[in-house]
Formats: sequence, C-alpha cells, structure tokens
Amino acid sequence: MKFGNLLSFITLVSLAIAVPDFYDKREAVSTKEAALLRRGASQCKTNENVNIEAPKPNIWDSLSIDELNQVVDLLNETYNLTEIMDADFYSNYVLTIETLRPNKSDALVFLDEDGDIPDRNAKTLVYFGEGEEGYFQELKVGPLPVSENTTIEPLSFYNTNNKSTLPFKYGFGDSVLNTAKNQFITDNLNTTILRDVIVDLIGVTFEEITCWATDPQIFDPATETTVAYGTCYILTPNDAEDLVPIGFFYKFDMTGRDVSQWKMLEFIYNNKVYTSEEELYEATQKDDFVRLPKINVDDLSWTVIQRNSSSPVRHLDDRRAPQLVETQGRRWAFDADEEYFTWMDWGFYTAWSRDTGISFFDITFKGERIIYELSLQELIAEYGSDDPNNQNTFYSDISYGVGNRFSMVPGYDCPTTAEYFTTDYYENNHHYNRSLSYCVFENMEDYPLLRHTGGTYSTVTQNPTLNVRFVATIGNYDYNFLYKFFLDGTLEVSVRAAGYIQAGYWNDQTSSDFGLKVHDVLSGSFHDHMLNYKVDLDIAGTKNRATQYVMKNVDVEYPWAPGVVYNTKKIAREVIEKEDFNGINWPENGQGLLLIESAEETNSFGNPRAYNIMPGGGAVHRIVKNSRLAPETENWARSNLFLTKQKDSELRSSTALNSNALYDPPVNFNAFLDDESLDGEDIVAWVNVGLHHLPNSNDLPNTIYSTAHASFMLTPFNYFDSENSRDTTQQVYYEYDADTKESTWEFYGNDWSSCDLEIQEPNFDDFTYGEETRINKKTTNAYEIY
Repeated sequence: MKFGNLLSFITLVSLAIAVPDFYDKREAVSTKEAALLRRGASQCKTNENVNIEAPKPNIWDSLSIDELNQVVDLLNETYNLTEIMDADFYSNYVLTIETLRPNKSDALVFLDEDGDIPDRNAKTLVYFGEGEEGYFQELKVGPLPVSENTTIEPLSFYNTNNKSTLPFKYGFGDSVLNTAKNQFITDNLNTTILRDVIVDLIGVTFEEITCWATDPQIFDPATETTVAYGTCYILTPNDAEDLVPIGFFYKFDMTGRDVSQWKMLEFIYNNKVYTSEEELYEATQKDDFVRLPKINVDDLSWTVIQRNSSSPVRHLDDRRAPQLVETQGRRWAFDADEEYFTWMDWGFYTAWSRDTGISFFDITFKGERIIYELSLQELIAEYGSDDPNNQNTFYSDISYGVGNRFSMVPGYDCPTTAEYFTTDYYENNHHYNRSLSYCVFENMEDYPLLRHTGGTYSTVTQNPTLNVRFVATIGNYDYNFLYKFFLDGTLEVSVRAAGYIQAGYWNDQTSSDFGLKVHDVLSGSFHDHMLNYKVDLDIAGTKNRATQYVMKNVDVEYPWAPGVVYNTKKIAREVIEKEDFNGINWPENGQGLLLIESAEETNSFGNPRAYNIMPGGGAVHRIVKNSRLAPETENWARSNLFLTKQKDSELRSSTALNSNALYDPPVNFNAFLDDESLDGEDIVAWVNVGLHHLPNSNDLPNTIYSTAHASFMLTPFNYFDSENSRDTTQQVYYEYDADTKESTWEFYGNDWSSCDLEIQEPNFDDFTYGEETRINKKTTNAYEIY
C-alpha cells in the first residue's frame, strides 16, 4: 500500500493562527500567562507523517503484485483460460482474485498467543464455460507464495448451501453477460418498426436514447427460464440519464447460453402490454391510442450539477470556505506497509476488498481489543414503483463492487490535512492500483466532548476525532462511508448518499401511490437503501453476553408514601439467551439499550464491562416482506440487528454471487440463526442502517449528503470505572475567586501561541480518471470500463 498527503507546493498562502482573547475577559490574568498567550508568531509545524511499526504483520492485507502474479500463473497452468475481453459464455475466465482472510480462530492464536502466522491464501472467482453447463466457482489457492505445497481447492466452507459453484442459469453480472445483454437489447430495439415507434411516442431518434436491463435477472426454478426487464433513457451530456426515463419498457427471455435463442417477450407502454413490436405499432395507429406527454429534450438544464453560472454569487461566497489546519503537526501515526494506525490510545489494521471496500481488524483502545472485525457486508437498493423496470429493480451493490471505484478528490472529499491511501484489487484479468482510495484525518468536531460551568469555574473539553473515509460511486449514487473514533472509546459508523435518483416516468393515473411528481414527467420512485455491517465485538475477551435494559412505564407504591401510587418508570435487565430468527428491532420511543457485555469481568462497582450498540439516524429495515426479487438473498435486512454466535464458517452475511441466485443463494443469512446459545460466547452483531428514500424536488439534480444519512455508534457502557477522556490535554479549566477577583486558566500544557501557516494547494494531478477506472453500475453505458 502506498500513501500520499496530496499537497503540492505550487500555491502557498500565509495564515496567522490568532490567539483567543482570554486575557481581556478578566483583568487579573498573570503577566506570565498573558505573555505565554501573546508570544510572537513562529512557523507552524506541517502535517508530516508520523511513522510507527505495527505490533504484528497485517494478516488481512491485500495480495501483493507478486502474489497475484503467482496465482494468475498457476491458474493459467491449471485451466484453459481466456482473456475476459475475448471471452464468451463457452470460455473459461478469471473474474476476481483477492486475499482469503484467515479464520478468526487462527488469527487469535497469532495475535494473542504468539502462535504461528496464519497461512497466506487467495480466493478467486472463475467462470468455467467449456462443459455442458457453464458455472461460476470460488476457489481457494494456497498457501502462498506458490510452491509444491500450493493447491487449488473448491471453496464452499463459507457458503450456507455448501456449494462452491453457481450455475450459469442463475446468472452473475460480469462484463461478458452484460455485453451480451446490451447487444441483445440494441439489436431488438433498433428495428425499422421500433425506430418509428420511438420517434412517434418519445419524440427522439434511437440514437438519442440509451437502453439497458435492470437487475436482478429473474430465474424461475419451476420453469427453468430466466427473464429480465429494461427501459430506455434520453442521452444527456452529463451522465444524467437516470433523470430522463422515457416511459417505454420491455421484458425479454434470456434463458441459456445460446443468445440466438433469447427473445423479446413484451413491450409495455402506459401500463399496457404488447407481445410483439407489430402489435405495439398497430396499436399506435388507432385513434383511441393514448400517448403520454413527451420529455422536453430541448431543456435539460435542470439535470446539470455544475454551478449555475447565471446565478449571482452569494454574499461573501467569493471567499474560500474555512479549512482544517494542524497548527502543531499531525497527531496520528501509521505503518504504511502494514496498514496499521494509532491515535490517542486507539489502534487498528485496515484491509481492502473489491466487493466491500475497507474493513477494520483488531481494533484496540487503551491496549485492549474492543472489536475483532468491523466491515461492510452488503448494500442494497430496493424500489417500489408502478412501472415494470423500477418495480423489478433490486440492486446488490457488492456485486458491482464497492471497492473498485474512482479516486477521491483531494481537498473536497477530505480536508487538505488528510493522508490518502492507495489500494489494490484484481478484476477481469487486470491488477488495479487505485490512488486516493481512502483518506485518514483528524478533525475537530463542532461541539465539545464535555463541558460544565459551576459557581466558580467553567471547564470545556475539545472534541478531536480520527476519521477514516472512502467514497464509492456505484452507478447513479455516490456513497460516503465514514468511521469516526472518539477520545472516550466511542466509535461511530456512518454512511451518506448523494447522486442522481433512478427516476421513473410519471403516469398521472398510477404513479402517485409510489412516489412524488418531481418534474414535468418525472416520478421520484420510492426506494430503500439498506446496509449491513459485521461488528465482531470482543469485550474483555471472547466470552461475552448480550443483554437489554428495557425501560417500562409502571405504577409503584413506595413504603415511604403508603397509599399513594406513583406512575413512574423502571428498568429491567434481560439476558438474550440465544440467537433469534426474528432478530432485534430498536424499541419504540428509544425505551431500551442493547449491550454486549463481558461474561467474566466487571468494573469496580460490580457492573459487567460492556459496549452499547446505539442506533443513530437511519435505524430502519426493509419494508417489503415477501419480495419476488430477493426471496432468500438478503434476509439480514428483515430487522434492525441480529446477534449470532461467532463461527469461522459464518464469515459474511451476503456475497456478490447472491445477486441473481434468488432461491438458492450461496449465503442465506437465515441459516446463521439456529437457536445457538449466546451466553458466555463470542458474539457477532450484524447491524443494519438505511434510508427510506422518498425523492422530492430537493433531490434534483442530485440527492445531497446532508439529508441522506444513516449511522450507529459503539460506546463504552460500564467498560471503565469512569468516562475515559479525562487524560486528554485538549481541555481548559477556568476558575474565578470571588473574594480576590482573580482568574486562573489551566491549559494542561497546551497554549494558543500564534504561528504562520502555509496552506498548500491539493495536488489534483494524482486524481485517477481515465483508462482503467470503473464506475461499476454505470447507467449511461452499463458496465463500461473506461
């Protein structure tokens, strides 16, 4: 892994950091203290890297280029492989290669008992098309480096269906399949009859629209057939096609590997189904045929997200917005080779995946492991609509890849003080090395961590946090993932969504039940975003217990007030004895707490040491109960949270191969929930956050991060004997003696000396946009590799 703070030395701006005017507030500030506060300006320290050595090697890290090359060579020696750009459904080709992360049982022996380092293995996904039935297969390759002891084995250990293969008939949206689908759609819509129909109904030529199929493709196990739905959009110069659907839909049969046997089944317009293009054309020639309003293609300026140059500049907006500075140098450290980070008694390792982006391992606070693994598992979008395209849309975003995306924009996605890190992944016969993949920076929150004013004193503790962020552009949406570490041992996980909504065509007769009219012929189709995180907490070890404090309204008669009934509230502690198939939903009115406790250790007051899993904004779960599009694939989204006993085999709640395997997915989360005891066990929390998104005119041209936000927090609960930020020096204690009229200020070794700071212009040259950049679920030209 490489890193860079992406600051050039082209533009330097001198800035004097001013001193707060403490000494003017009370006359009795000492001469010595006033001199300290006012002392002359000097050069501020820069944000130079603070390098450390990780306590152990990163056993979860991405494969090196040498390891990847060895695996690729071995696969080529073993199988008759074709380059994916030259492949078809009857070829063999490699889709992905990445680290097969070690089982937790092996990792803990290495981390805690000074055992041997776990074997290094690769996980690869290969499509085999040379046989009678094509199939995708996950394979384990190891140990690495490749030697005479290295083997290639089917990898089914982590799949609940105990299969390493996925039949072609279920489908997986790789570039070979999507190229075939796009070509089929083009060939079957670009006909003489339909070209005339499109001009008639839409008012544009075929060359002015783009068409694609939505996901998932739908395999019916009863008939062994596969169908898909699609629609078309007006081409725009700014990739805003999702905002201009044309209201024309189609359904096609894509059963089997022989594309010549695929066929269009239906054309749908104004909620009417036509079984052939001839039937549709003939209907348009009848006097009673109803044409829907056309999109005004001459004015699409409302889809543009660049600044409106015709608007006046807001008052004072010609000035640069405030910037984050580090006046005395960087306060966090890292080992670049091992991707290990420390900050204010926190420590953790990071790892990267094509499917899910960043993961965290061995998160410690004050020398104790709090979390073994914190990682995104899945990100879905599920639509409700009156049109056949959006109603048949259910996106599994890890299938497109959360971790194979654009670079971040320095100075805009993260502050100028941030360090940016490069990641590696292997996809479609190519090794990708992406700069500016994620950033790390210390921030000062806009509220104190603690404050109080008493009769003669006032104290305030500042609230610096360490932040790890990455952004994933998945088609029309840009997801902003943030992990925030606090001084007291609290960790916040959040996600924000921006981008173009996937709009529907507004039909006056049927659309109002499924969304709002947000433009002339545009429906803001109602949809859910749901995300699942794996949180493997280890509270004072792996022997843990899950409990709830339930807050109840009760009537109580106290011995000190006989005959008087008080309506009040009580708490009741309840142990969650075993896994619950129905999961856990957050209590109404917030009347409860969920804790993961140590089953063996208490604090000094007899309370089990614990962490509280706290819902933030977006504490929601799926609305749909019996989806035709995900009957068994995303069962983790049924409730707010699930608790399971940790098992090495229950590695992930979903997988990219789940996306089209509707009835027999490789990983069915329901299989995790088999009533096993949780008392005194190693417990994993599968935490869900999301958004019920009802788009409105404020989502045009783009949804904005400030409102599309979801989060949860992990915070100490009796873990220590007291709140644990009291050792920080980032606080002030002011005391006033009413008798002597004297004031004293205690800054705990910190001072507000002024200094000259050079604000450096970000180096935009390192931003990756060009060849080999993927937008994943690309809407203007699906699955295109730039």
